[in-house]
Amino acid sequence: MRVLLLGSSGQVGRALLAFKPAGYKLLVPGRSEVDYLQPESITDYVLFHKPQLVINCAAYTAVDKAEAETALCTRINSGACEHLAKAAAAADAVLLHLSTDYVFDGLLDRPYNEEDSPAPLSVYGHSKWLGEQTIVANCAKHLIVRTSWIFDADSNNFVNTMLRLAASRSELRVVADQVGGPTPASELARAIWQLARQSVERNGPWGVYHFSGQPFVSWYEFARSILTEAYRLCVIHQLPTITSISASEFGSPAQRPANSRLDGSKIKALYGVAAADWQSELVNILKAKARAVTSVTNPGC
Repeated sequence: MRVLLLGSSGQVGRALLAFKPAGYKLLVPGRSEVDYLQPESITDYVLFHKPQLVINCAAYTAVDKAEAETALCTRINSGACEHLAKAAAAADAVLLHLSTDYVFDGLLDRPYNEEDSPAPLSVYGHSKWLGEQTIVANCAKHLIVRTSWIFDADSNNFVNTMLRLAASRSELRVVADQVGGPTPASELARAIWQLARQSVERNGPWGVYHFSGQPFVSWYEFARSILTEAYRLCVIHQLPTITSISASEFGSPAQRPANSRLDGSKIKALYGVAAADWQSELVNILKAKARAVTSVTNPGC
């Protein structure tokens, strides 16, 4: 199967490369070949190479910066998706698109399912919701996977931010009134490949799906898990005090949903994809980091 992967340099893109199933021929164009600010390049590339599957992980993801760069964010996350969806449809390809929990306002008191109406709070969330709509309108064979709180071993994500700050600060203040499911990029990649394979073989079912890690936690609880385990494994040499604060106290430019929990029952029922175990993957990542530590000063290490 010929697979076009867009956004290969990001957390999920790198994981998709690492876990590619045998028998798949990947097309991984560089910026000079496919530029989301030059959307005609998307159309040209897809129609020339005619992949059977297009996986779109490319996006504008600077959530706070997007509040001041509305046009650029929307151009990439929505405008480019229209060209991509039309090109995929013309090539009779399946389009698998990565979306986000930020399309919701977070006001429900339960996990969001695929039938719940999006109501984004931020420019970024609104741009992703527009992107979803244009894909649905222009490419019948679509799979939209909403996910949340992605992390891996190396990128600029919450896990590595906490580890970096813990190395230099004795106290960290972390938001406790936003709850969601941390999602390992590796597990999301495995889910995407399973979804892609089965959907191509069965010709569907197409639509929107939710996938994230469990158990659900707040950012504060996630931070405690990261740093407690990192200290136990000697990845960090001091365990800072972690103080819980509200999102309003933190004061981000972009408003985020208080409830980012995603109900993954649909993807499990139709494709057999279970929620990711983020705790196990976090331990695996931290163990790998511990092996790379050359000097250890923690007592008991």
